[in-house]
Amino acid sequence: MRATGEALANLTRAVEKIEVAGLGLHINVGAELFPKLSEDRKQAAAFYTQAATAELLATLTIRRSDLSAEQWADRSLFAARSLADMACGAGTLLRAGYRRIQAIHESSGGTVETVGELDRRAMETGLVGADVSPIAAHLTSASLAAIGQGESYGDTPIVGGANDATGSLEYFEARALRDLFHNVAGRSAGSGEQNEFSVDIPDDSVDWILMNPPYSRTRGGQSAFDIAGLLERERKACQRRWGRLIRNQPANARAGIGASFLALARKKVRPGGRIGFVLPLTATFADSWAATRCMIERDFTGIAAVAVAAGQALGRDALSADTGMEEMMLIATRRTGPARTNERSPVHCVTLAAPATRSGEAGEIARAIAGALNRVGGVGASRPVVVGDTEIGQVCVFDPGGEGAPWGAVGRHARWACRCRGQSGARPAGFPRHIRRIADRHDNAGRDVPRRPDARFDRPLARRRRQGRV
Repeated sequence: MRATGEALANLTRAVEKIEVAGLGLHINVGAELFPKLSEDRKQAAAFYTQAATAELLATLTIRRSDLSAEQWADRSLFAARSLADMACGAGTLLRAGYRRIQAIHESSGGTVETVGELDRRAMETGLVGADVSPIAAHLTSASLAAIGQGESYGDTPIVGGANDATGSLEYFEARALRDLFHNVAGRSAGSGEQNEFSVDIPDDSVDWILMNPPYSRTRGGQSAFDIAGLLERERKACQRRWGRLIRNQPANARAGIGASFLALARKKVRPGGRIGFVLPLTATFADSWAATRCMIERDFTGIAAVAVAAGQALGRDALSADTGMEEMMLIATRRTGPARTNERSPVHCVTLAAPATRSGEAGEIARAIAGALNRVGGVGASRPVVVGDTEIGQVCVFDPGGEGAPWGAVGRHARWACRCRGQSGARPAGFPRHIRRIADRHDNAGRDVPRRPDARFDRPLARRRRQGRV
């Protein structure tokens, strides 16, 4: 009890310092604490995004160049623009995205009065969220309300739950979803009347989509819908429903739910709009993700895959809390017209030496990445990512090869990545033969390359690992 009292006293003093410093618009303790209250976050592999990751992804996805200075400064910005997260969890990415928009608004000429109007319109129409968990959706609504300046507003377009408990995956067939518990999610902080509530997301309508979807998949007797509170028969019904929803979509159920959400984002983002995703690193090379990679190469441009050097983004430094796996960020802009026959977009591979672990720092890293992406040349070119006088990573451009071939350059240093053909097991030219042969079986990010057995090199490599020589 004494330790709890001391912790609360320290928290109170910190809040008082934030208030005295006038930082309340940018640091909101309540909003940051809400995700920590979700103790079932490992259910269904629903891992919540770290704050620094959210800031990095939001800054890379929402760009000043997307709109003119006059449009950014307009207090009615959200009358025509929207930001969505269809697996919103506790709302971390929506909050980060709105902070990014608010910052650009202020620097483009926004005032205290226009920010107040921006807040109201964001809460009523601009920030769109959905989650399979009504509790998570409720946390999103409440945490978004804590960001504002206390203005009253109407209904917030946040919805929790859906028919058959497949959540926002129902948007594959439905334009609008009704809140599962009638008003628990969308009206937690609003001032609207208590009647039936639904959230409408038309196809080809959203300007920016930020998501860290569940990684869950069905294997070993575990359901992809291993959600607290669902009975076994309900989980099986969800599995069947999910299969029907993605039957004609570029998503393989073996890849897990994450691939389905990428296909859903393709359906909802407007031409010229942009998506920003946190995904498992397996999305770059697993066979089950091939159809989804092919869709990204065909339907999107400006594709950037941001990864951290092997083993550096795990544990407390992972992109998502408690994942225990390597992840990546994917940023891409939807084409404004159909791709020409056999046209595929190149992939810009960004490899960071270390993850962003602090807010503020993440924004600077994002600006450095954006600068390198703007200056790097075409396929085969590379450029360092520099903050101040320090090189923090590399960016290179490679041709993925088409037909959903593995993105073999993701997670590699530019000297390797720009020499590889973007295919699984591709040997980097110019390296000693014994290194190339090991690379056939194990890439430099420490991942096993699927379906390339070579027993002659498996055994020596395993022995060197046990001896600490690898």
